[in-house]
Amino acid sequence: MASHHRVSFHLKDMHPYTQDDFPREIDEKEVARALGDRSLPKLLEVLRLEELDESIHYHALRYLREHVVKPLDCSKAIKAGSVPVLSNILHRCVDVPRLASIAAECVGRLGDSIDGGVIIAESTAIFNLVRAVTLDPSIHEDSAAIETLKKESGSALQRMTTSHTGKKELLNNVLELSDRLVKSMLSTGDDELRRSILRTLHNLALRAESLATLHEKGTVAGCVELCSSGDRESLRLTLEVLACLGNSLKGKEALVASGAIAAVAPLLMHDDAEVQAMATRCALMASGCLPGKKQLGEVRGAVEGLCARAFDDRIDVAISAIYAMENAGELPQSREKIRITLCKDLEALEDLIGVMFGVFMEGEAELEEQVGLSLTAPTSIIRSRAICANKCADILKGLRDEQKRLAEKDADS
Repeated sequence: MASHHRVSFHLKDMHPYTQDDFPREIDEKEVARALGDRSLPKLLEVLRLEELDESIHYHALRYLREHVVKPLDCSKAIKAGSVPVLSNILHRCVDVPRLASIAAECVGRLGDSIDGGVIIAESTAIFNLVRAVTLDPSIHEDSAAIETLKKESGSALQRMTTSHTGKKELLNNVLELSDRLVKSMLSTGDDELRRSILRTLHNLALRAESLATLHEKGTVAGCVELCSSGDRESLRLTLEVLACLGNSLKGKEALVASGAIAAVAPLLMHDDAEVQAMATRCALMASGCLPGKKQLGEVRGAVEGLCARAFDDRIDVAISAIYAMENAGELPQSREKIRITLCKDLEALEDLIGVMFGVFMEGEAELEEQVGLSLTAPTSIIRSRAICANKCADILKGLRDEQKRLAEKDADS
């Protein structure tokens, strides 16, 4: 109760935080618990008064941050009018980066709910968050504070776009400013901020209605450029975004036009298994349009990488690689290159067919193993394995026929 009485004195009896002797030794979590909802109106009243000292606002924001943790508390804070107050602080972020960092974190928490998403979409908070993300640290004497602000703003955008239910307007607001996010993603040297932006773009790309706008905003070209730089986690996220962007025909064409196949081809042989898997998925997406089929046969290392992934132990990766090769193989030049590459190891191809069927193609228990597989594996996986095995078998038959024809030709000569 001591905390309650001491802080109430400053929140209620005197105009809040106007005295320099505010009890700063009191932990803000303790204050938030002690005061509960009664502190909200006074905290917001304090934050509206721009003439107060920055240290006063700093403590008020810290108390507010500790208050907006649970969904019910966030809902109460939203109804009390916290969003416009926080948005105004974000608007002044260049002057008060330390305050804006906490405000960004609070907005991210409030926007995690449906009610918050609606209110935030109607305010200028999204614009101010994106503006904060794109700030140049050199504009302020405390560059570290600007860097912290950028990271908190990026995290807030990621958090608010993670759940899509009831957030159409909020997502549309972020979408319209996505070109700024792409530029910041490419220019920043902070891996954490880059990953936050990539996750935000990925959240947007999961909506079919967002794809056309993301293509127009240069997201594909930005991600392709990022394939040659950044840390390993950023590379995985970049490929994941590219794969999502290729879910439409225009997206597939945009991938090819932006040079995605040339960027992805060396990653098919990357030493990171997740990077290999995502690169294979990107190649599959790009192979769904005519320019992509052509480029897969022309770009150095693309066919070789897909052939290597076709023998991958992970069935989903192998299936993606085989489908990509089948798409590319619709063009004669690509088909010939695939055959030449696969012909180097026909025994491995036979083993692959056995894996796809769920048997080893040897012994006398094929039928028994197939029945066991059908009882334990999902139907879709069995169907995909069987289809891919048939495709591999067709390729193998063609290669065997080619070998036989060449052998007969040598014998005749």
